[in-house]
Amino acid sequence: MRTNGSFAAGAAIVGALVLLSVFGPIVYQVDPLDQALRSRLAPPIWAGGTATNPLGADGFGRDILARLLHGGRVSIGISAAAIVVACLMLGIYFHDLYTQFRIRS
Repeated sequence: MRTNGSFAAGAAIVGALVLLSVFGPIVYQVDPLDQALRSRLAPPIWAGGTATNPLGADGFGRDILARLLHGGRVSIGISAAAIVVACLMLGIYFHDLYTQFRIRS
């Protein structure tokens, strides 16, 4: 069975993002709400920034990488809850259809 290269690439990217979001805060232990006013608006590391804020800092001095990892974790949790609710609703719907149209023998 042949696999589509685009599908494999997309699945790898989504898998990497999920792994980063789930395990990123464990590896990169920086509080996303911690403010360091001395590093306000720090540039990312590729634009001359430091390794303490690899993606830079916002106007309040909060680390952008820590905020992205924390936000990804919240988004994955909300997505998982939405999938569970959708599956339950589909199950209820199909159960109702089955009970309404079943043929009694």
